[in-house]
Amino acid sequence: MRDWIEGDNINYDYILRYIRDTLPQSEGLLLEMEKFAEENSVPISQPESIRFLEIIIKIANAKRILEVGSAIG
Repeated sequence: MRDWIEGDNINYDYILRYIRDTLPQSEGLLLEMEKFAEENSVPISQPESIRFLEIIIKIANAKRILEVGSAIG
């Protein structure tokens, strides 16, 4: 786990581990973006946040999305 989990996080680390263990593994473009971010020290959204946004987009049947200030997306 990343060291930020031990810091000012609002959840306990065991809750975060449980949530992340239920998420599907990243693949395709998302996996490439995660690797790029790690290799280049670029901030990227956490897996649970990404999954939450995916669900909201599907529920809203969004056709367009405005991305503002999320580094590499």
